[in-house]
Amino acid sequence: MECLLCKQKSTTKKVRSRFVKVAIYDTDFCPIHADSAVNSLYYNIFLCLTAAFLFRGFFPVLPPTTMEII
Repeated sequence: MECLLCKQKSTTKKVRSRFVKVAIYDTDFCPIHADSAVNSLYYNIFLCLTAAFLFRGFFPVLPPTTMEII
């Protein structure tokens, strides 16, 4: 995964999709999992050890104004 802040590449672990069972979707499309101990939303956060920066996997780039704030 490439850090959005410093652009360094690092490895990360993935949750095996066969262990993630969605029972239903809420009205706002939030998945409600069959096993409450396994929530895929908890594992969608990545850490860059170089920049000490946490980010979510579904934002491909940061807007320039956000980069300035950080």
